[in-house]
Amino acid sequence: NTAPYLEHYAAFDPYVRRDPSLLALNQTARLSDVVSAPELDHSEFSDFMTRVPYRHALAAVTGFNGQANAAFSLHRRRDEADFRSEEMAMVERIAPHLGRALGMRQWLANPEQRDDAALLALAGNGELRFMNQTAQR
Repeated sequence: NTAPYLEHYAAFDPYVRRDPSLLALNQTARLSDVVSAPELDHSEFSDFMTRVPYRHALAAVTGFNGQANAAFSLHRRRDEADFRSEEMAMVERIAPHLGRALGMRQWLANPEQRDDAALLALAGNGELRFMNQTAQR
């Protein structure tokens, strides 16, 4: 049930309130990078945090063509360790692909743009695996 979050707590979410310089597309940020544990415990958002089974979060805003299109996050319980730099790097490797896939899906869902998209799929060795009609033209 996300209604209480959306109706009230979203405005206090540390990820939402973070400095714009920390909001780079396809780059991760831990909750602990955005707000310290003492600050979180004394914020109004802490009321919401008591309702969820996690304490640590790792999130990235994915994007395509300079436009944000999704938020991707992982969570861990209070008794587990915060996310490590290796895990952050792994999500940062995945985020651009997720952003691109979602962006292409939105783009191709628009009939006016679908015929303008030339799509190619290449294997790791550079071999062409797929080419749509627009790319063939």
